[in-house]
Amino acid sequence: MTVEAIASQCNARQSGHDLPRRNFVMRTLIDQARELVRRIHEDEDGMETMQVVMIVAVAAAVVVVLYKFGDKVFQWGGQKTDEMIQSDFKNKP
Repeated sequence: MTVEAIASQCNARQSGHDLPRRNFVMRTLIDQARELVRRIHEDEDGMETMQVVMIVAVAAAVVVVLYKFGDKVFQWGGQKTDEMIQSDFKNKP
């Protein structure tokens, strides 16, 4: 059963604030997600694929952060390096 089918059944039967129906939909979606993760976990090829996807996702996040804040990060790093070098020279006899 797809998410759209579950949502349409919920919307068709829902009247007012039908909290038990909403809980049923959420529980069904969570159960489907658990089943998907279980199948991927049991399948070694699926696990390798999942690892590749996670590595790509983390790399993409790092690239976005560097693109957005890269100049500021490198400027800050340069300033801290200069401060460290200057303080090191001051402390030498």
